[in-house]
Amino acid sequence: MESIARISSSATEPWVAWLLFAMLVVVGLAHFYGRGMITNAVRTLFSIKERESIFTLASPDLRAQVLLIIYKVAVLALSLQLICSVGGTFSFVSFLEIAATVVVVGVVKYLATRLVAYVFFDSKTFGLCLQHYTNLLTATTLFAYPLLLVVVFCSANPQQLAAILAFILFSFYLLCLSIKLFRLFFTKIFACFYILLYLCTLELLPAFVMLQFTWWLLG
Repeated sequence: MESIARISSSATEPWVAWLLFAMLVVVGLAHFYGRGMITNAVRTLFSIKERESIFTLASPDLRAQVLLIIYKVAVLALSLQLICSVGGTFSFVSFLEIAATVVVVGVVKYLATRLVAYVFFDSKTFGLCLQHYTNLLTATTLFAYPLLLVVVFCSANPQQLAAILAFILFSFYLLCLSIKLFRLFFTKIFACFYILLYLCTLELLPAFVMLQFTWWLLG
């Protein structure tokens, strides 16, 4: 009998299920090594408390920080691949290339943020803002995990569902970030311009770059 070709998709490729399982293990290890980091990220989602109130650890565990970075890169890369995949091969190699793009964009974004902080803020203010941003990104990617499970295993049209859920979650992320920025830096009306400029250049533009590169890579 002539064999039927297996369609390559997020639901049929074994590496996707193993990746999702590995991401869950990574989060568990991060919680084990850095107790309080993950729960604190969710608890301070809308908070702008002072440094001593938001740090549950005097010196956050480096292993937990590295593991959470790996987890966040994996979530973003898999989300981009699900949104931009239009058929063909759902490749692990493509996932690694997208993940590398996420890392490069993240490093450039961090360096640009450091430059802005060096010009306008002191190190204490930058440290507080970085902690808030890290907590927000951690919480958002944690919320994204169950959504990824739904998209991969329970959706007949994963690309469309992934795009809708990603838009909702990214809007939620921008809303939380905007609230934090306005509560931290809105001291005069002209500060609105700087906050909106930051959101456009260091949030929307990097997201657009990653999305466009993924479209190009998978197209």
